[in-house]
Amino acid sequence: MNYKFLLIPFFSLIMAVSCKDANKEVIEPTVPTETKATIEYNENRLDTVSKQTDESDTFRGGGTDPFWSVQFSKGKIHFKAPGASLKSFVAPIPEPEISGNSKKYVAQSHRVLMEVLITEEECIDTKNSKNSSHKVKVSIKPKSEKDFNVYEGCGS
Repeated sequence: MNYKFLLIPFFSLIMAVSCKDANKEVIEPTVPTETKATIEYNENRLDTVSKQTDESDTFRGGGTDPFWSVQFSKGKIHFKAPGASLKSFVAPIPEPEISGNSKKYVAQSHRVLMEVLITEEECIDTKNSKNSSHKVKVSIKPKSEKDFNVYEGCGS
C-alpha cells in the first residue's frame, strides 16, 4: 500500500511539469524560404529553360517502328532501342562532319560503332503526324557484327 501513496504524488508532479504555460511565448523554428526542393523546382521550371535548338546543347530524335530514341545532352549522345539486341549506347558527342544541311556524328567505343545523321529538313512522324524540323538516321552496330541496324525518324 505504500506504493499507492508514492505513485500519486509522482504522477501529480509529472503532470504539473508537463503542462504548458499559456502565458509563455511560443517560438517557431526559423525555416529558410529557399529550401533545396524549391531551388530545384525553380531551376526546372519550364519558363526558365532556354530554347533548345542547337544539337550540341540538347537535341532529341526518335522513331516508332521500331521504337527508338537518340538524345544529345550534357556532352553525350544517348541512344535507346528497347526492343533491339543492342538496347542502349552512350558516348561523348564527337565533332560533326558537316555537309550542306546535314551533320554526321560518328561515335564509338571498343565494342560499338554508331553514326547519327541529322538533316535540317521538315519531317512528319507517320504514327502521330507530329511535325519536326529535322530528319534523323541512326546506324548502329556492335563491332563484332557485319551489318548496321538502321533507325530512321524525326527530331528537333
